[in-house]
Amino acid sequence: HGDVRRILDWNLEYFRTKGVSGNGSSIHAEGPVVVGGAETVDWVLGRAQAVGTTYSAAQVHAVLDAQMMYLEAIGAIGPEAPPGDAGTPPGGPLG
Repeated sequence: HGDVRRILDWNLEYFRTKGVSGNGSSIHAEGPVVVGGAETVDWVLGRAQAVGTTYSAAQVHAVLDAQMMYLEAIGAIGPEAPPGDAGTPPGGPLG
């Protein structure tokens, strides 16, 4: 459970760097914000490495996929961006 919590915390930290997460008083990004799977996983893996923790990409993907399914289910994230939208990372958005 601790590993899952750590991965989720790092993902939320990543969201904050992209302007995705806030409490209503933080800076709001103009236009849609697209976060990509590979970019997000790489960021989380980098944070893990920085603190001496080792996770595989598959482990991080599993946790983030479960988180995205939950966020979609509660209506906290919008629909998947159409292919070709500006800012869409290669491989499409996470979700």
